[in-house]
Amino acid sequence: STRTVDGAEALSVNAGTGTVEIGGTATLSSLTISDASQVDLGNVVTTGLQSITGTNIDLNGTAYTSTTASISFNGAVDLGAPATSVTTDGNINFTGTVDGTQAGTQALNLQAGSGGDITVTGAIGSSTAVDALDFDGKDISIANIGGAAAGVTNATDINAVNQLTFKGTTYNANQATYTAAAGNNLLVNGATTTYTATDDAIAFNTANLQLANGSDLVVTSGGGAITALGIRGTSSEDVTLTS
Repeated sequence: STRTVDGAEALSVNAGTGTVEIGGTATLSSLTISDASQVDLGNVVTTGLQSITGTNIDLNGTAYTSTTASISFNGAVDLGAPATSVTTDGNINFTGTVDGTQAGTQALNLQAGSGGDITVTGAIGSSTAVDALDFDGKDISIANIGGAAAGVTNATDINAVNQLTFKGTTYNANQATYTAAAGNNLLVNGATTTYTATDDAIAFNTANLQLANGSDLVVTSGGGAITALGIRGTSSEDVTLTS
């Protein structure tokens, strides 16, 4: 069913195994959805937190905004609009995968300001590629982008005011720019980590790449330029750059 909720009130829905559909223009004080099998969301505006938990979450709107608090999507997310923006002065969290619904046609813009952190623990575009990524926050942590094919078909711009941590091992994204604060603040953790583009530039800006123990680095741009301020190892990590 579809219902309209108006006014500055808190909305909490426990769906069990049901489906939740929410869309509208009213500003809520907060929105909490828990234990849903399917969540379909239009635009959401709150003054407080947004916490959405479902097995599958379809973001069909263009804007998810909180003026003061965190926004969390706990489950596999599919992007439905040509461009989806998540904006808050708090933290932004995606705990599952993030995919487009038609390859290379949906962009994701995450804006946490200078004080909010961004965490994406699932792969981006591993099943269906997204069009573009634009992330800005204080500390940013991302898992894999793409897989055998590019997870982002156009520009990828991830900009951390402080540290950017790569938690995955595969970053297959075109026109990629990764930026963090000066110092050893582009953190590569885990096993061998690959960055791949198809005849596009890959840039690591402002900060040095810091490779954790055993984190060999492989960067392949397919003809594009590769730019890195500095690369620092922990023990005896291998570095392979191929343009």
